[in-house]
Amino acid sequence: MTMRVKIALGAAAVVIFALGFLAGRSGPSAEVARLTAQIDKAKQRLSVSVSANARALTGRVTAVNGNVVTLAVSGALNPFEEVPATREVVVTDTTVIERQSRKDPATLQRETAAYQQEVAKARAEGVPPGTPPSPLTTAKLALSDLKAGDAVLVEAGEDIQEKARFEATDIQVLVAPAAPARAPAGK
Repeated sequence: MTMRVKIALGAAAVVIFALGFLAGRSGPSAEVARLTAQIDKAKQRLSVSVSANARALTGRVTAVNGNVVTLAVSGALNPFEEVPATREVVVTDTTVIERQSRKDPATLQRETAAYQQEVAKARAEGVPPGTPPSPLTTAKLALSDLKAGDAVLVEAGEDIQEKARFEATDIQVLVAPAAPARAPAGK
C-alpha cells in the first residue's frame, strides 16, 4: 500500500467520522424534540379528560384534630399531575358523616325474598318493580367516631383535585370488603 493510498484512506476515515459525529449530534436532539412534543400533547389530553372538576377523593384517615381530618391519598390518575399526598379535610356543621356496614345475612335474605315477590306482582300488573334491597345499612356518625386507619370517601362542593385543604360536604366511611368463603379443612 502506497503512502498516497494510506493518506487517502485516513482522510476518508476522518471525513466519515466527522459526518457521523455531526449526524449523531443533530439526530438525538431532533428525536428528543419530537418526543418532548408528544409528551406535551399527552399531558394536555390527560389534564382535560382525567382531572375535569374532581369533587371527591378516597383516602385513609391518619389523624383527627379538632374539626380537621387528615387523609393519606393515592396519587392522581394523570401521571403528569402532582397532587398532594396528604389532605386536610375541614368538617363543618353541615358535613354529613356516615358509615355503611353489611346487613345481617338473614335480614338481607328476607328483604330479597320480599323483593322477588314484589317483582313478580309488578310483572303481572305490567308496572316496574321498586328498588331492590341494599346489602348495606347506613348510620350517621359524629366526627369523634372517625379513627385513624378508616378508609373514607370525601366529597366537596368545589374542585379539590389539587387542594391540600378543603371543606367536606360528605364523608362516607367505607365498608371493608367481605372475606372470601373458605373451604372446610381437609377438603
